Amino acid sequence: MDEKQDTSESLKEVLKKFEIIRGTLDDCCVRTRELIEQCLAEENIRFQSIQARVKSVQKLEAKYTNPNKNYARLEDITDLAGIRIITYYSDEVDAVASVIEREFDVDKHNSHDRRSEDPSKFGYHAINLVCKHSKKRLKNVEYKRFQNIAFEIQITSILRHTWAEIEHDWYDMRDSTTFEIKRRFSRLDALLELAEAEFLDLRKKRDDLLKSVSVRMEANISETPIDLVSLSFICKHDALIAEIDKEIVKLRNGELVSDGLDRYARYVLEIIKHTKISSIAELLTSLKEYRFQVLEFVKKIEEISDRPKDGRAFQTGICLGYLGFLLIAKESGAEGLKAFCEKASGVKDWVRHGVHDFAYDLIKDT
Repeated sequence: MDEKQDTSESLKEVLKKFEIIRGTLDDCCVRTRELIEQCLAEENIRFQSIQARVKSVQKLEAKYTNPNKNYARLEDITDLAGIRIITYYSDEVDAVASVIEREFDVDKHNSHDRRSEDPSKFGYHAINLVCKHSKKRLKNVEYKRFQNIAFEIQITSILRHTWAEIEHDWYDMRDSTTFEIKRRFSRLDALLELAEAEFLDLRKKRDDLLKSVSVRMEANISETPIDLVSLSFICKHDALIAEIDKEIVKLRNGELVSDGLDRYARYVLEIIKHTKISSIAELLTSLKEYRFQVLEFVKKIEEISDRPKDGRAFQTGICLGYLGFLLIAKESGAEGLKAFCEKASGVKDWVRHGVHDFAYDLIKDT
């Protein structure tokens, strides 16, 4: 028996050591995930989710006893703690990797960019970085106990992550599947790569469209039509909207958020379609003209609302939604607004409280 075999830890010893440090590994996963979330937020890098896990005893046992591996002790296994960062698009993976390489000590020897290992193979693409917390961070009392802990950070796109989750059930059979099954998997792999490229191209076209609308809006072209892009733009950039939004959230004891702006712009667009407003200029003129009525309308809504009064989030551009309801009342009367509320989502209870009558009385003589 050679020297390496003499000094190798038995499986029983490895599992015993693992049991001792498992709690610390769990804590390391939680704290590291929180740290990564903070770092990415500071860089304005969005992500779909961040997952963290400690390897199960069953998987540890299988890995340590794998005859194709050459493990001699528990510390040889660098992914006892694992974190997976899932981005929306494939080109965001490198941006995330740059932050990780800056914030952690990366073991270059054991890290791999699995996207470029074999261009003839498709499937799971990720950057796998074996990391430890930096010496500077380990001086912090929160991190001192993670001194000797290595963890693997995987960075992949949501499509590749989905593929990995599906493919996982087939992993143990990969060498024994039929030619037909392997061929079909390869076809799906290729389609997945094509889908990622198409999503990137579509995002570029969307960004180009946003830029063109931005140029038109900044040039004060008054006849810019109302659509999802122009509504989203003014919700983000118009000073009057921002001012009235702040007054509204103060009245309703909440906070402004912008995460769901695209979805909210779609909701506002549906409301505005039931008015005679057709351009951004008309919409902003109406908001300026009916500012007082909007705020009075909000007070009425707050009065009849049965939702919790604390910690509520209101979408940026909330004032445009309320304005839209008032414009429907002005143009179609109380009954017109009532009919709209009965079909719209989230406002059916307004009819029960007579909000449609209040809105009409508030705006009819203006």
